[in-house]
Amino acid sequence: DIKKGFAEADIIIEDAYQVSFVDHAYLETEGGISWIDDYGVINIRVGSQVIEHFRDVADVLGLPHNKVRYIGTMMGGGFGGKEDITVETYLALLTWKTRKPVRLVYTREESILSHSKRHPFIMKYKVGAKKDGKLVALDAELVADAGAYPYLSPWVTLYATVNAAGPYCIPNVRVKSYCVLTNNTFTSANRGFGAPQPNFAYESIMDDLTVFLFIITVQVPHSPFSQPHFTSVKPFRRKYFSNDSSGLTGELILSPFTVSSTIYSSI
Repeated sequence: DIKKGFAEADIIIEDAYQVSFVDHAYLETEGGISWIDDYGVINIRVGSQVIEHFRDVADVLGLPHNKVRYIGTMMGGGFGGKEDITVETYLALLTWKTRKPVRLVYTREESILSHSKRHPFIMKYKVGAKKDGKLVALDAELVADAGAYPYLSPWVTLYATVNAAGPYCIPNVRVKSYCVLTNNTFTSANRGFGAPQPNFAYESIMDDLTVFLFIITVQVPHSPFSQPHFTSVKPFRRKYFSNDSSGLTGELILSPFTVSSTIYSSI
């Protein structure tokens, strides 16, 4: 109940934050080789984070999926930038048309111009707290710039929504998130997959809150890390089972989404 939460707050602060595009900056640019084997199958050896793209390449060429074979290689960095198709379709098309082996490696300029970037976000945050630092309400609005093509943007936005309140124990939370198509360069997976953007926002407003409350740390006694069996509000449903500072074991359940996973992290 976000209205009830802010009604209980002794102090309410709000602010807006904006983060920009970030390049993956991997050392090895996109590249690969392709050839047709004795069975008429297009083989593509490429540095990719998702070898399942062979289906997409086959669809582009109008071929059955068993006529394209992906061979993944060791990569000189990916960080999410090689989760989407890069040179694979060009390699396959040239090989299919010429019936000859093809090698294609991007220059650094071609790489920067062609691959995705981290999503810029515009974020509005409003936080309510008691005088002792206990957080009682958080209201956030996240707008992600997907660029001209969505790629993985809906999933990145979902992950940003899940992480919008951070690790804090807040009983009343509302998060509105939007993923918008623009005429900017396309964006997709990047290290953190949507988590770093709201992290910057909620930690910034927590820093501001400590200044207003004249305390060093917000809500240390009320953190989920010191409350065994604490469960956060829906739809985030983060459950924490240990307050052992040497290692935290927890379970993350997204509801109403049918997704579950186990988290193991160290402090």
